[in-house]
Amino acid sequence: MRSNVVTRPVAAAAVLLTVMLVSCRPASPEVEVAPTPSPSPSPSPSPSPMVTGYREVVLAENLGLPVAINFAPDGRIFFAQAKEGAIRVIDTTGVLNPTPVALFEVSKIGEFGLLGLALDPAFATNHRMYAYYTEPKPDGTAKGNKVVRLVETNNQATVEATIIDDIPPSRDKHAGGRLTFGPDGMLYVAVGDTQRPDQAQDAASPVGKILRVNTDGVAPADNPFPGSRAWAMGLRNPFGLSFDPHNGRLFVAENGPSSFDEVNVVEKPGENFGHPVVFGPSGGRFKDPIWNSGPESHGMSGIAVVRNSVVPQLDERLFFCTFNTGVLHSLPILPDGGFGAEEPLAHFCNLDVAVSPQGIVHIANGSIVKLEPMTGSQP
Repeated sequence: MRSNVVTRPVAAAAVLLTVMLVSCRPASPEVEVAPTPSPSPSPSPSPSPMVTGYREVVLAENLGLPVAINFAPDGRIFFAQAKEGAIRVIDTTGVLNPTPVALFEVSKIGEFGLLGLALDPAFATNHRMYAYYTEPKPDGTAKGNKVVRLVETNNQATVEATIIDDIPPSRDKHAGGRLTFGPDGMLYVAVGDTQRPDQAQDAASPVGKILRVNTDGVAPADNPFPGSRAWAMGLRNPFGLSFDPHNGRLFVAENGPSSFDEVNVVEKPGENFGHPVVFGPSGGRFKDPIWNSGPESHGMSGIAVVRNSVVPQLDERLFFCTFNTGVLHSLPILPDGGFGAEEPLAHFCNLDVAVSPQGIVHIANGSIVKLEPMTGSQP
C-alpha cells in the first residue's frame, strides 16, 4: 500500500514549530554533581527563516517513534519503530512496505524499545543488519539490552546471532541504543549509563560508553583499554551517532540530567566526557562539548554530518534534532574543521536526521521526510 506522499514547499518566511511539551526523560533520581562553572552556554535562538530552493517531501507518516534511518546501497530506506519493535523499509519507489522487515518483542517502558539499527558496510553482498533493543520480562519491565545481527532477504530479516547481551537493564531510561559503522568497518554502539552513573568511569563496564566492536561483538585488539569494548567513556545517555566522512570524527548527541545537553566529538581513542563528575564545559578536566544547551533541557536525539548535500543551503553542516523542542539544529562546518554560529532551521525534527548517499537530508518526526531540491524529484 502506497503511503501518502506530500510535498511541502519551503517558504521564505519563518515557520512556527510545534513544541513538544513532553520531556523525553524526567529528571534523574540519582544524585549528580553540579557542573563546574563555565563560560556562557550555547544560546537557543529561534529558528531562522527557511531558505527557498528546496522542499519537504513526506515519504511515510503516522509511524509513532521512527528512529535510526539507514540507507541501503540499492536505494531502500530502513528504519526502526521504537515502541512497535519493528524494522520497516521504504522501497526504491518511495512506498512504505506494510509488512515489517523484522519484529522484536520489546519493553515499552520509558525510553526503552527498538532503539538502534545499522546496516553492514558490505550490506550489498551480505545483507546483514544490526539492531539494539530492550528485551522485556513477562511483566513488561526491562530484562536487559542486547545487540543482534540479522540477515535480510527480500525485505524480511531473521536474527543470525546475538553479539552483545550484557548491557544491564535500568528502571525506565538511559539505555542509549544508537548504532553506526565507522570508516574502519567497526560497529560503534552508544550505551547509556542504565542509571548506574558510577560505572560510566569504569572501562570494564559497558555502560556510559561508546563501544567499538567487531561484527561478532568482540573488542578489537587496538581498542584504547586492553580487553575492553570501550572507545569513549563518561557519557550519561547518548542517543545520536554520526561519523564525518571527511575526517573520521565521531559526533555524539548526549543528554544531560535536566540541563547541559551536549554535542560531543570523539577525535581519538579513550576520550572521557566527564559523566557523572561534570556536565557541560569542564575547565580542562575532561573532553569538552562543542555545543551545550546550558540550563535548558532539549532532549538530544539524531545527529548527522552533511558533506555532500544536493541542496547547497544544507551542505557542510552538522545537524541534530531535539525531542523536547522539535528543532532541527544546524552548525556550519568551517574549512578548518571548526564550527560557525548555530543556525536552527524551521523544520520539525524531534527524532532523527540522516543524509543519503545521494546527498538528500532526511528527518524523522513521526513521519519520514526528505528535504529535496525544488527542481525535481531526487533519489
